Amino acid sequence: HPTPMSKNAETPPPLRYLIKDKETVSITTKPNGDPDAPSWPCSEYPTVSSHDGSLVAIPGATSVIVVSTADCKKIYELNEPSVRRAMFSPKDTYLITWRNRQKEDEKTGGNVAIFNAKTGEVVRRFSQRNIERWPSVQWSNDEKYAVQMVTNQLRLYTDENPTRFVKKIDQAKVGNFAVAPSGAYVVAGSPEGGGQPGCVCVYSLPDMKVTLSRSMFKCEEFDFNWDPTGRYVLLQASVVSDQSGDSYYGESHSYLVHANGTFTQRLIFQNKGPIQDMAWEPEGKCFVIIQGHMPALASLYLPEGCVKKFEFGRASWNRIRWSPHGRFLLLGGF
Repeated sequence: HPTPMSKNAETPPPLRYLIKDKETVSITTKPNGDPDAPSWPCSEYPTVSSHDGSLVAIPGATSVIVVSTADCKKIYELNEPSVRRAMFSPKDTYLITWRNRQKEDEKTGGNVAIFNAKTGEVVRRFSQRNIERWPSVQWSNDEKYAVQMVTNQLRLYTDENPTRFVKKIDQAKVGNFAVAPSGAYVVAGSPEGGGQPGCVCVYSLPDMKVTLSRSMFKCEEFDFNWDPTGRYVLLQASVVSDQSGDSYYGESHSYLVHANGTFTQRLIFQNKGPIQDMAWEPEGKCFVIIQGHMPALASLYLPEGCVKKFEFGRASWNRIRWSPHGRFLLLGGF
């Protein structure tokens, strides 16, 4: 028999929907909208919610409004006009925003701002010219460490002092990076250029010592995909144009790397074509890759030894989604 609910048990909050149109954002319990629901002005740029769903940051033309989803009331308003990107840190301690650079940035400190997400107070500011390098600050899941990418350098911050970096490491032309969820490592890639190869380096945290360094050609861009435990990272290096003419989408090659530098394996595919998607099982026990021209092949790999365990076959799919517990896998697409 089911156990009766205690009288003292808390009633779960109602499901709320965030509805955005061209001019406003509203929060309501009605999935089809409610004209009487509270609403706030917005811009065409993304509205973001905190990871626990308690806060919503709404970029507008002249400011960013932060709203509590519990009572649908404005908590504070940031004087940040024309914000194009916003993001909460993993534990929702910070809110980081990016806007186009303006003349007053010399006085304010930069076009990127990190705020205390609960109070709206500025933690620090800095300049970031290109939105393509967003986000240039990444946290570990516990927010103990944060790494910022600047020109030719990575800088390490800690939760004890988020305003000043405690260590730095130089890496020429660093263009992309990713902090491991565990906070034990950070991986960074530098593109090739001038006839010189690019490189991928893995650094341990917090000492910023090199655990792996690999040079490679055909690497104008990098994509890094850490496993949930932070032991392995799938890296994809790509170039915009394919010299062989086989692909409109350029050329890419992928590796599975153990973060401590003891294992590096290039993934060899029998089929030509790009990687459509890749995703780790929620506990990092395996990963799935969809690769090749349509119909693309989906395969499951074990990280130990980079062994292909199973092929799901070919279909017109380009998206991988795992259920939170890793029991079910969805392959979908066109």
